[in-house]
Amino acid sequence: MKDKEKTEKILKALQHHFTSWGRCNVLFPELRLGSGYSDISQRRIDLFMISAEKGNYTTAFEIKVSRGDFLKDIKDNLKQRGARLYATNFFYVAPEGLIKPEEVPVWAGLMEYNFEDQRFRTKVPAPLTSRNTPSWGLVCSLVRRVNEKIYRDKNNDLENIILNYERELKKALCILKKLANKDFVTDKDEEIMLAEYKYKNFVFMNDF
Repeated sequence: MKDKEKTEKILKALQHHFTSWGRCNVLFPELRLGSGYSDISQRRIDLFMISAEKGNYTTAFEIKVSRGDFLKDIKDNLKQRGARLYATNFFYVAPEGLIKPEEVPVWAGLMEYNFEDQRFRTKVPAPLTSRNTPSWGLVCSLVRRVNEKIYRDKNNDLENIILNYERELKKALCILKKLANKDFVTDKDEEIMLAEYKYKNFVFMNDF
């Protein structure tokens, strides 16, 4: 499994872990820290979590799947400054055995993921720290992520609806052929009807 695939798998598992079993959390994967082009605004948090319960604690997760990447990260004191600025606690998340507990900075915790049993284990608890009030740049980034998800989900739903209708239309055309006992609906007629159908639904998608 390539590093990118490992990262994606861990990120997906993290989101499931913190939203299952009735957990009240709001998750923002791959969140930018701002909306401008300054250094800190362009930095990303692999996963930013806000608890929907009293206190609204915030947690930042940084996924590391290679030792080189992790060692490079902890050598740069400013690398995670932005994530720590808005989080009450910070976790490194890595495959089991990749990071030694004694290597974790004092301001961070460590969660390990086992790809075989697909479970997380907290190896080093993350200390609770103070946090800054969210900037307007961060608020803008949070809203943008929500809008992106709504737009993506909407388009996926519409695409599935159109595909299902297209399949049903093809079935109906076949039935008409059989009932008529002759090919009064030609292949060309099918292409025209399907093209018209797609056009109408394309307009519908834009108006949705």
